[in-house]
Amino acid sequence: MNLRQYIAIMFFATTLCWVSLLFVVTNIDPFAASLVAFVFFYLSLFLALIGTISLVSLPFYNKLGANELSLHRFVRKSFRNGLFFSSILTILLIMRGTQTFHLWNVTILIIIFSLVISLNISTNSYS
Repeated sequence: MNLRQYIAIMFFATTLCWVSLLFVVTNIDPFAASLVAFVFFYLSLFLALIGTISLVSLPFYNKLGANELSLHRFVRKSFRNGLFFSSILTILLIMRGTQTFHLWNVTILIIIFSLVISLNISTNSYS
């Protein structure tokens, strides 16, 4: 798969995720919704954010990165960052929705994600 095919598939999938999020937001009443509705909301938001952040950060990595690195490494880095940032944002929204959004919880979450990112970077010598 070349870069053009990857971007086209990722753009199409991200668009579908944003459409599904719009469908969930417009058709489900949050006051009368069950747990399944909230799972659909957070899952579609999570997937839409992964695609959006990955697609937005890919040109920056491609232009600002070293020229000797292969393109699949830039794609991998942008997808990894999209995964991490969308995970943080989605977890923060879940915490806000369940009334557990407190300073200590957010601090612990940021420390955990910082450790995971540091571990990921230190184990991959080519990242």
